[in-house]
Formats: sequence, C-alpha cells, structure tokens
Amino acid sequence: MKAVAGAGNILIVEDDEKLLDMLTDILKAPGRNLIKARSLAEAKAVLKNHSPRILLLDPGLPDGSGLELLPIFLEHEPCRIAIVMSGSSDEETVAKTIQAGAMEYIVKPFSTDRIRQLIDRAFELSRQCQEAQRRGTGKTREKREFIVGATPGIMEIKKYIGVLACSDSPVLISGEPGVEKIPVAKAIHARGPRGAEPFTVVECRNTAPFLIETQVFVNKPATSQSERTPETGIKCRGTLFLNDIDCLPVGIQNKLLSALRKQAERKAGVEARQDVRILSGSASKLNVLISERAVCEELLFLLGACEIHIPSLRERLGDIPLLVEAFLESMTRVGDATRLMNPAALEVLKSHPWPCNVKELGTVVGQAAMLSRRSVIGPDDLPEYIRAGYGTGNTEKTKAGRDGVAPSLNEVKRNYAREILDRCKGIKIKAAEILKVDRHTLEVLLQSERPKNPRKAPSHSPHHGP
Repeated sequence: MKAVAGAGNILIVEDDEKLLDMLTDILKAPGRNLIKARSLAEAKAVLKNHSPRILLLDPGLPDGSGLELLPIFLEHEPCRIAIVMSGSSDEETVAKTIQAGAMEYIVKPFSTDRIRQLIDRAFELSRQCQEAQRRGTGKTREKREFIVGATPGIMEIKKYIGVLACSDSPVLISGEPGVEKIPVAKAIHARGPRGAEPFTVVECRNTAPFLIETQVFVNKPATSQSERTPETGIKCRGTLFLNDIDCLPVGIQNKLLSALRKQAERKAGVEARQDVRILSGSASKLNVLISERAVCEELLFLLGACEIHIPSLRERLGDIPLLVEAFLESMTRVGDATRLMNPAALEVLKSHPWPCNVKELGTVVGQAAMLSRRSVIGPDDLPEYIRAGYGTGNTEKTKAGRDGVAPSLNEVKRNYAREILDRCKGIKIKAAEILKVDRHTLEVLLQSERPKNPRKAPSHSPHHGP
C-alpha cells in the first residue's frame, strides 16, 4: 500500500556519492525523511513505494535522463515540488525543465545556504497547495471576500475598509488600471449601513456624457415658489461608484458639484442622512489629481475626503496563489471539484511583471483553465509570453523585456491575442470567446501596432464650481 505523503519526505536523486552524502547531511531536519537514489531505475522503484513531497533531481543519470521522472513524480499530485540541479546553464534546457513542471533549476556548484532556502520554500509552497486543495474539495465553499489577498498592503486595506464602511464619507480608491477597484468599492458598500441598497457603477472613461448624466442625475421639482427651474439631484440610492473620475467631463463635474452642495445643505439642515454615498476611482493618487487639475478642485476635495490606494500586483506577488485559487473556484460549476494549479506554475506566474495587474492574471488563469484538459494546471498550460521570462535567472531582464525595453501595453495585448489564436488553431470565434471580446475587437487587437488617436487631456483648467 502506498504511503501517505509525509510532512518532510524528500527524494534526492544523484549519482555522485560525495554530493549525495553532502545533500543528505545539510538537509537533515526534525520530521524530515530523506530518501536517496543513485539511478533512474532506483528512483522509479522508490516512487512506487513512497510518496515524497519534494524531489531534488540531477538529470544526468547513468541509465537515462532524470527528466523522465518529472511526469511520473508530478502526475496526479499537484502539491509535489521538483527542483532540478545540473552543471548545465543552457537557457533552452532550463526553459524545457521548467515547462516540464520543475519549480526551480539550480546550476552546480551551489551554496549550502541556497539549497536549504530552496527546500524550505518548496515545503512552504507544498503546504499552501495542500491547504488550497482542502478548501477546494470541501463539501461547502465559504463565501469569498470581495478583496482576495493576505499581503501586508491588502490586510491594511481590509482594516481600513472596516473603518470607512461605517461612515457616509466619500472615498477615493486609487490604483493602476487592472488592480480591481470595484471589489474594494463593493466591500465598503456591503459592510456599511447601505449594504441592502443598490450599488451602482458608472464608468466615466469612454462613456458618452449624456449616458453618464442619465445614470447619475434626475431633475427634481422646484422646492419653493421662488425657484422656477427644477433642481438637479443625484438619481441613485445606496452607493454610487464613479470609476475613472478624472475622465468625467467638466460640465458634469460642475453639475455633480452643485448636487453635492445641495445634499450637504440638506444634511446640515433637516435630513440626518444623505440620499446616496459616492465613491470614486482613479488610476492616479489624490495629490497627482490635484497637481494635474484633471478634476475641479472643490469637487476633488469633496470626493476624496478619504483615500484608499491599492498596490499593483507587482507589489503583492505573494497574493498570486490566493488570487489563482479564487479565479479557479469562480470558474467551477456547483458540485464539481475545484481545479488546482501546481506550485511550479504559480512560480512562473510570480515571475511575470503583470502590466495589467489582477485583471490580466484573471484572463491568464481563465485561458489556462479553458485550454487545459487536466485537473491540475501546470506551467505548460500557461501562455508562452508568461513562460518566456521564467527560468533565465535574470529577473530584471524579464521585467525590462527581451531587448532591455519594457513592452507597451498594446504590444502585450497584441502578442497575447496572437498566442490565443494560435492555440485555437486559427479559429477566431473560439479565440474571441476565450478573450471575452467580440470578433471585431479581436481583429483590432491582432492588427494594432500602436495606439491610434490617443486621448489628450484638456489643456484648459476645469471651472471651479458654477
């Protein structure tokens, strides 16, 4: 009967006796069970009778390539970790090894501290994977939080949300495009006294002004005989989230400012509570919006009484496993087991610079889940442009791009669209479905070389109030 994977089972496959003994000595620790193999055949025999969590492998074995062990070791066991150690630093070999499922490729000779760190990290990743597996196979799924993550920056945001949710103060939510500001706004709304009321999102970027006015404003009857014209008020109840507030046309800014003034007067007078709470989002922080004068200053101070800044995905790479788990869980039908991504694939994701942040990660995970036929997603299921920078041993080069220059967002989108089309064997309808765009948008993505007719910021300063 096959043994259950122990807390510290490590299989070391190495034909050099001195190195094998050295590795055995330096990796000894309480609770760890070290198993040694000196050949491919011996290692295969070990795997039939034991279930190690970690594999430390030399591919140059006397009776064959040690890389043959990787599919055997990783098959049906998503929480196992493989580390390959070799005297070769050929980039093509490194890339193939990583794509085969190894978490790390380390070049000999290496320091004892380096191998200890790798093994410790491998056990931690394996532990996290097992926890995710237990959560995913539970009979009932706990309700997901709006904000997924456990890094210090995200934990601070969660605490701040709890404080802000209890007030009526406007909040400015800032962060790069793709950091997912709407979930933060939803969390503030859901945890506050307006949680049972509507949550309305208005996208200010690329939305016609008359549509924004229709969504936001309503003409109220005059409140006294001296007022001959109807009063403009805010239509929405509950919470109104104005995303990309810096793209709001100047005329609507003035109209919104006037409505907020009236609302403030009513609050100071008879009414004890506002009709609606306004949250806003922007790619720029409050101080940048002030210096750029993209928004009427008085309006900006009304809407930005409090600010929450969401860190980019590059600043919270430790949250990627939890985000991937959440994305895969959301794609799982009720009654089905949640699919998993193995630790090696997660390490590949952590090496990517993520110019489009969490939104890009969600698209990548969705594409990998749709195209993979396996229950456990591996590195080879990820898009080529994600895998390309991993395993070179040069993180800075990966972030800067192949030629030392960071690719534009347009280039990333175009290359990604082309790869999806290739994986769909040229079937554009299927590629468009995976990318969640229509066929016309796909054509634009495939053909675009640079942004056309970029939107320029208005040269004039917005009028400060009516």
